Amino acid sequence: GIARIGRDLYLIDEHGTVIDEFGPSYADLDLPVIDGLAQPPREGAPVVDQGRTALAARLLDDVARHEQIAARVSQIDVSNVRNVSVLLI
Repeated sequence: GIARIGRDLYLIDEHGTVIDEFGPSYADLDLPVIDGLAQPPREGAPVVDQGRTALAARLLDDVARHEQIAARVSQIDVSNVRNVSVLLI
């Protein structure tokens, strides 16, 4: 997915590991933006919350079983772990 942390976007894997800063070289990827995974970094790469990452990954795994819905997932917000928000396009 693409994690929005502060004003920056980062490409992350299913474990929440930051792969790279998201930019034009990744424009061909069709991934949802995920909010609420971490606070903006003070120094170096951001550190994402593993519990929130697992929640987002679980949601994406569940939705993947329904291809038509999965293709419409645009944004996920895990800021509130008891009330995850999903935006469809």
